[in-house]
Amino acid sequence: YSDQAGLYVKVGRLVFLAFHFNSDDLGSVGNCRFGGFPFAAHGTAMFYQGSLGLFSMKAAVSNCLMQLNYDDTFATVNDGHAQTGNPTEINTTTDWDTGTFVRATMTYMSP
Repeated sequence: YSDQAGLYVKVGRLVFLAFHFNSDDLGSVGNCRFGGFPFAAHGTAMFYQGSLGLFSMKAAVSNCLMQLNYDDTFATVNDGHAQTGNPTEINTTTDWDTGTFVRATMTYMSP
């Protein structure tokens, strides 16, 4: 990755994080996940969604969202597929391109 930065602020159990990066050649990595969140998400059967901007993608994706499941410290990136209503994880081999720029924010509760 190049041109990467991130920050987080925790107030009580509430965590706000923001990051951006410009991807380099990823090769054939697989499903897209952003990890290294500072705290696990709280909950027993819930998930949190964050704001996500993806620029210069290889494939046409719609309604992208970033999802953090309870007890995880990484988020999956999904294409909402507004036409079918069946979200699927974005794949870095088929959907991602060298130079894809990512901007993201998320707010969630920690344990």
